[in-house]
Amino acid sequence: MKMLSIVAVMAAAMLTGCATTSVVRAYPGAQRPVAETSQLVVPAEFDVKSIDGAKAGGEGLFSRSKETIIELLPGPHDIVARFYSPMENGVNNGGDKPDRSDFQALHFDAAAGARYAMKRRTESRVVTLFIAAAGAAEAPAGQVRVVEAAPAPPAAQAVAAQPKPGDMPTITPLDNLKQWWFYASPQERAQFRAWIDAK
Repeated sequence: MKMLSIVAVMAAAMLTGCATTSVVRAYPGAQRPVAETSQLVVPAEFDVKSIDGAKAGGEGLFSRSKETIIELLPGPHDIVARFYSPMENGVNNGGDKPDRSDFQALHFDAAAGARYAMKRRTESRVVTLFIAAAGAAEAPAGQVRVVEAAPAPPAAQAVAAQPKPGDMPTITPLDNLKQWWFYASPQERAQFRAWIDAK
């Protein structure tokens, strides 16, 4: 029992030690001063799918980052994300609270030099994501990854392309397959592979 406790503490220390802050620059061109940008802090339990239409390549559960700071230019932004924390004692693990949400479209207007944070609230077992002001932007320290900005739509399509309140992003069958694969037992995965091979 004592050995098990020591191993658990060492594993936790290793995971904590590996956790870093990653920085995603989601605007074109050279790096700009902090006062000219906005920052969105995304804790590790959120999985960002896209930023202003550009695929974010979120690492979700398997991210080594304790949080990600997304650097943005001031102005309106659209983020598609979900809350995803299977390690919590959620309903899927026999608990009494949800440990995940569907992907949700979030729209917010970012101010220069401001910092925001992605958060969640749970009501009646439904997880809703939102973005809240979190103070002044800070000089981020971490590994920088650049997300290519999506090409701007032609002016005539710009209005039609704007998401409407309550719009949900399309979840593909592949998204669903990946999620179910993650939760499948080794036996279920073997059965699924056998079924695929038989087709």
